Amino acid sequence: MKHTKKIGISVWLCIILILFTILHTKGISFSTLSAHIDTVLRKAGWLAPVLYILLYMLRPITFFPATILTVLAGAIFGGIYGSVYTIIAATASAVVTYGIGNYIGKDGLKKFTTSYPKSTTWLSRLQERGFLAVLLLRLAYAPFDIVGYIAGAAKVRLVDFIIATSIGIIPGTISFVLLGSGTKNTPHLVLAILFFIISIGTSYSVKKKQK
Repeated sequence: MKHTKKIGISVWLCIILILFTILHTKGISFSTLSAHIDTVLRKAGWLAPVLYILLYMLRPITFFPATILTVLAGAIFGGIYGSVYTIIAATASAVVTYGIGNYIGKDGLKKFTTSYPKSTTWLSRLQERGFLAVLLLRLAYAPFDIVGYIAGAAKVRLVDFIIATSIGIIPGTISFVLLGSGTKNTPHLVLAILFFIISIGTSYSVKKKQK
């Protein structure tokens, strides 16, 4: 089993290396990649939402920041559609991170918590209260992919993880999508700040009740 995991991780690293090699060959730097994605999506027509969701799903294995794609969704699809597409895409992306964490298992979890001591607190909460812990971490803007990795490795029920993620990311998703659409619609910037405050306030309120 350990040998299989090593092969899987090696394949993953090879994919990343190939991807970065292709980008380097085409003269695309990481800093300009978002602009290229924006161009591709705008030219994709009716396939743009599907392509966006697929890109978001594959994002965890490439380490591309989720926030950039979320803001792009607002700029390209607008506040309403951008939010809907991103909630679907981010939930699917979270399942990918959960799967990776589940595949890595306890051994990988031990190494991860050793490298990131703060994650041990998340781990204990996830093991004790899977659904509520995931929900709070999403509302509190905890590192998106790391929550998925740890939840998968900690064997949090997949159904609980999916539901908690899809609910917990709603305020944050809307705020960042509106930030993107706010480049053409100033009121959206105000709404983005409002949703951000609601998300943080909700997280604080729920945490306080659980103490």
